[in-house]
Amino acid sequence: MQPADEAGYVDRIDAMSYFAKIEDFESEGDVEMKLITPLLFSKQGLGYFHEDVKNKSYMAPTTIDKGAGKTRGYYPDYSIVLNSLPVMVVEVKDLHEKAEEGFREGQLYAQEVNKRWPTGFNPVGLVVACNGHSLMYGPWDSEEVTRIEINDLLPGAALFEEFRSRCQRSALLDRAVQLRKRIRPEGSFKAMNMLGGPSKQDQTLEANQFARELAPIFREYFDTGLGRTDPVILERAYVDGREHTLRRHP
Repeated sequence: MQPADEAGYVDRIDAMSYFAKIEDFESEGDVEMKLITPLLFSKQGLGYFHEDVKNKSYMAPTTIDKGAGKTRGYYPDYSIVLNSLPVMVVEVKDLHEKAEEGFREGQLYAQEVNKRWPTGFNPVGLVVACNGHSLMYGPWDSEEVTRIEINDLLPGAALFEEFRSRCQRSALLDRAVQLRKRIRPEGSFKAMNMLGGPSKQDQTLEANQFARELAPIFREYFDTGLGRTDPVILERAYVDGREHTLRRHP
């Protein structure tokens, strides 16, 4: 990778991004593994932790209008979850499919997820789509979309740094924290206060029949106030390590 000049731009000598080359891609799986994965996790990329990024098995399937027909059980390829809130979805398409289609599907999914929350809350704020040729990103609810060609995914390049500033972990974590505050109950409550407070805690319950029969036995063997070591406990309550091993591994 060429270093950035004083203006912050990178002189591209060859037609490749920092993360992968178009020639590396033969399928949608290649785009996911060779481009999107390092882009999401690397420090030069968006800097997410592995626990932040959920695959298709995590998010609930959603029915969306996909293309000309209806598609049931649609999942985005990746969902970014911070502070227990889904904040961004990432859709990966095949090399022969349009990135615009992936972006549209991501927006439809984000809409369905946001509908499950209170009006105006909308945790999923951003959508990213990539087909191995170009990457598109933007808000879930508008046509304000930015396209970056794969060859321009270079740290230091203006388009890439703008993408990072909006989609990196630190930016979306700040948003997730602020959203969480909006739905967090005001004040704190102690469970004991909800049950009646200290006066309720100090009440002594009468022993039932089961307790009355067991209490003398417990007192005989486990009352530390007696100041003695009962030989019955020493003889029967401890198991020799060799015997324990033999029982587990005959």
